[in-house]
Amino acid sequence: MENRILPDENYNSLLARYPIVSIFLVAGLFLLCTTWKVIFHGVTATMFVFISLAVVGLFGMPFILGLPNGRKPLTEYMKDIRLKTESSLFQDITIGVISAGLLLTSLILSSVITVNFYFEVDKILAEQVIESLTHGIWEEVYFRGVILVLCIRVLRKQWLALVMAAAVFSAIHFDLDNFFRLSLIGFLWGYMTVKTNSLLPAIISHTLFNLISSAMVPEISGLEAYQWLVIWHLLIVIAVFVSIWVTNTITRWWSTKEDREVPAVL
Repeated sequence: MENRILPDENYNSLLARYPIVSIFLVAGLFLLCTTWKVIFHGVTATMFVFISLAVVGLFGMPFILGLPNGRKPLTEYMKDIRLKTESSLFQDITIGVISAGLLLTSLILSSVITVNFYFEVDKILAEQVIESLTHGIWEEVYFRGVILVLCIRVLRKQWLALVMAAAVFSAIHFDLDNFFRLSLIGFLWGYMTVKTNSLLPAIISHTLFNLISSAMVPEISGLEAYQWLVIWHLLIVIAVFVSIWVTNTITRWWSTKEDREVPAVL
């Protein structure tokens, strides 16, 4: 797994030399861009959030702030955060779809075991689609893209950086009851990113999970809610471990396949 870390003397941005400060700054900018949803409501507000995150994430980071690896052209910045990659598109899509399916299965099974629920497809409106794309794309760019690179620079060990980036991702949701679950899922999406050297699997998994789960309407009250939360957390652990195994298996198979297809040099 490739770590895109440059020696300090190559940074042409002051913020890039202070990764801990930059981590808080990037997380703060993400929250600031999402305040449109607090002030306004509906599709318009959701579109403003999407556009704000896109402008800051694709232009503010590399050109103004110089994060994560100094001021760079957009194409180089996209390589640094693994948004532009040479990995197999089929591999990335497969891993993203399977992991989303496993996470959704854990949610559905926990609901079947403990509560009554039903799918309300009518809930998937334009606003839900845009919101799922907003979280699926831009949370990955900010947290598994920019912040993960900064965490690697702080801790130097990739697995520790994955834990740190996942904790930051969970913390910005301000949901203590689901802190562990969000951290675990954030760790999975980070792992998928560094293993494939691409943000695409995490973007696909995140978007599909948010979109489909938005159509689930559980009927929960009292003790049932607690039981549901406990069982879902247990099933999420299983789903994450299986997703990691799937990611390792597919990337290993794909690299072997590509090695077999490389023609011998005469």
